Amino acid sequence: MLTRDQIVAIQDTRVRKVAVPEWGGDVYVRTISGDENDRIAKREFGDRTRGVLAAVFLSDADGRRLFDDSDAEMLGSKSYTALDAIIEAGLGHNAMGDADVDGLEGNSGETPENDSGSA
Repeated sequence: MLTRDQIVAIQDTRVRKVAVPEWGGDVYVRTISGDENDRIAKREFGDRTRGVLAAVFLSDADGRRLFDDSDAEMLGSKSYTALDAIIEAGLGHNAMGDADVDGLEGNSGETPENDSGSA
């Protein structure tokens, strides 16, 4: 049985390398914290969905965020294709699906027509 101190000491952030040809290289996406997931679900990051998610997922090789919440607007102005690759990788890396971000995008009442569940 894990003790409190053992749990506190665990470094459980993991990173995954993602190719982003539009940017000419690779980036890392990271696992997000429970608090960050809750903030996404509650829309506490604002309305710039793609920029917000990219800012939350993008990290260095050690799992430290590269961008602050204030960078969401700038990131949202980047290539849709690049952002899509980052977000899809981040969602998959965090075992999140479309339902987890539907509220953020304002689609909570819609049901996907074709959701194969494959990544």
